[in-house]
Amino acid sequence: MNKENIHMNYYHESMGYLIRNDLQIQEDLELILRETNKIKLYHHTYGDTNVIEKICIEAKKKGMYVIWNENLDGNQLAPPNLVSAPVALDAVNWQEYKDKVKANVEKAKACGADEFLAGNEISIHSNFDDVTLVSNIKGLVVEVQNLFDGFVGIQEGWWKKDAFALLSSVAPTAITF
Repeated sequence: MNKENIHMNYYHESMGYLIRNDLQIQEDLELILRETNKIKLYHHTYGDTNVIEKICIEAKKKGMYVIWNENLDGNQLAPPNLVSAPVALDAVNWQEYKDKVKANVEKAKACGADEFLAGNEISIHSNFDDVTLVSNIKGLVVEVQNLFDGFVGIQEGWWKKDAFALLSSVAPTAITF
């Protein structure tokens, strides 16, 4: 298998249950480098960015290709590792989500991330119908593309592939399933 074609998902602070110290993070990065130089970091959009920024910087020092993925999956965690109260994106809080993503893309850019995914399976973290979902994400991707020099997209579940076919007219490779 060609190492160029694989990347490793590194769930860290966004998931809450994998709390790693600096030495463990360094060891993890070394282990990942045995298989690939590509790493995807999951960041809880409403969480602190200090840990993911540190991981991104360390990965870049090691010559890794870094994908920063905004994510809401940590919502179900129990204290003390709760990143945020549960967030269901809707018309009321969509602007707040966009603002947080845009603030986080600046941090991803500053620490050297190569790609930025502005959302991860937003369809399961929102109550939007397909038309509104695609419209909102299309607008967000365009806004983030204006702030980030590398590839910008989203990650969505395969079950939404038909709804997101509309997105390809704006950014042909902006979505991965």
